Amino acid sequence: MYKLQYDHLRKFSSSEGYWSTIDCIKVANSIIDITKANSMLEIGFNIGYSAATWIQSGIKTLYIIDINYHPDTEAALHATKETFTDVHVDWLLANSTHQIAKDWVIPTVDMAFIDGEHTFEATLSDSMLSIEKGAKWLAYDDVIEGHSNGIHAAIVKLEEQGLIDLIQAWPMTWTEQGYVVLVKVL
Repeated sequence: MYKLQYDHLRKFSSSEGYWSTIDCIKVANSIIDITKANSMLEIGFNIGYSAATWIQSGIKTLYIIDINYHPDTEAALHATKETFTDVHVDWLLANSTHQIAKDWVIPTVDMAFIDGEHTFEATLSDSMLSIEKGAKWLAYDDVIEGHSNGIHAAIVKLEEQGLIDLIQAWPMTWTEQGYVVLVKVL
């Protein structure tokens, strides 16, 4: 499997997994083909590999919320903004479940990529925040059925409430477990 390389991010590292192979490009391209999204709210930036992939797949406006736990996150945000000068990149360094994220005023976005805290409660909160910010599409990372991370359970709950409809899932070949799941907001 071929590794994903972005020159502007080479000097940054993370203790967590991230979009690390070219399979991620195929997933992002498929999602953009389906959604026709130009603007995105990304919750969970880490060191920016997914952000760079989304931008290269066609996102022209990217708003990011990241809790800023990693020492390289803020520098990687600046490197991303400086590299993709034709893309509007803005961010909020805060917990996405806190009031400051709800109060952050951004224009309506086409879709959200939800890859922040992987608990049931945080995934529900991030989903509702994304819907409040106008997202008509939600893409979830690290969806594993029956897993303790709670993402799958949150998606099921939102489906039961009639808020979303499952559109497609792509295997996360780069982690050998889980899926990236695309849903339509109803």
